[in-house]
Amino acid sequence: MPAPILVPLDGSDFAEQSLPVARNLAEQLSAPIHLVAVYQPLVALNAAPTIQLYDRTYDVEQSEKLAASLRVRAEALAREVPTGVTHSVVDSEKVVEALLGEAARIGAQILVSTTHGRGGFQRFWLGSVADGLVRSAQLPVLLVRPSLPEQAPPRPELESVDTETPRVAPLRRLLLPLDGSPLSELAIEPGLRLLQKEGASVRLLRVVTIPPSRLSPQETYWTPIEEQAFDDRRAEATAYLEDIARNILPSTVDVSISAPLHASPGAAILEEAGEWDADVIAMSTNAREGFTRLVVGSVADKVYRGAEVPTLVVPPDR
Repeated sequence: MPAPILVPLDGSDFAEQSLPVARNLAEQLSAPIHLVAVYQPLVALNAAPTIQLYDRTYDVEQSEKLAASLRVRAEALAREVPTGVTHSVVDSEKVVEALLGEAARIGAQILVSTTHGRGGFQRFWLGSVADGLVRSAQLPVLLVRPSLPEQAPPRPELESVDTETPRVAPLRRLLLPLDGSPLSELAIEPGLRLLQKEGASVRLLRVVTIPPSRLSPQETYWTPIEEQAFDDRRAEATAYLEDIARNILPSTVDVSISAPLHASPGAAILEEAGEWDADVIAMSTNAREGFTRLVVGSVADKVYRGAEVPTLVVPPDR
């Protein structure tokens, strides 16, 4: 059986908005889904080093309550996913490390998460965790932007889930931003695997950067030398994308290319996604290994934060 799809949940409706996308992927990839929640124990300050003031009874009760809620959600989802649904709860102060540990334990092929949850007393954590996953994961991360209002009221405790997971359209239109490097091309194969085979379309995009201006590229005055330089770079970008389309992409998908002039690659990608009506964006990061991988590519960071559609972020060491 194919490797599982890992879906982090934190007890919020925000987090569960990744489930329709995950379910579609489970059908597309014939893969099971593994739901995981991380319970963060309370941190207590001791008045004296030799006196233990912290009683873990509360933490045990809350962890068990989270596990019961997750079990109900898993059982409901299992009725809709024939490939199977499993679940687990991990107690850990370090949420990102716990999630990635679970991904390694089950051999997950992809992680599907919303980009943020809701903060406050209920300690929903997906907001900050999404950034950590993108920075540290060694597997592709598909980020789904939730559509619920920020101040949605907390839902009641789950005893049963009778309603089906909402249906969303399958992913058929993939935007692939490339910059000409082998690193950026790492997103091609994982991105293609997300698409429904019937009616799949791919837009290859390579942004030709220009100096910032308050005017659009068409309205800004460029010297003849600058215009020629931009034309040459666009021709080079177009030739590169045509080579990718001809030699790497399968003939079964409809392929188009775009090489716009823009001062901001991130903004250009978001504009292209809207104008072309993309269903999903797939791109790699330019993060590098060091003591820890702390810096995500600024372009990928801008895109997954601002995209209205799911964004697949592929690490360089996937």
